[in-house]
Amino acid sequence: MANFGDVLFQQLVKPAEIRVWQPRDDSGNIGWIVNVPATGRSIEHVSETQIRIWLEQR
Repeated sequence: MANFGDVLFQQLVKPAEIRVWQPRDDSGNIGWIVNVPATGRSIEHVSETQIRIWLEQR
């Protein structure tokens, strides 16, 4: 399995197709958000593992 950095880099080389960011909520908790404007798909407030799985299934 590819490591998370490799998967994320592969997805980010096409910035018009996918956006990934890691915001903090009011309590300081960090969660990932991924948005794919071309497909209208997104996932929010998930773990790094969930992001990896979602990106690999894309």
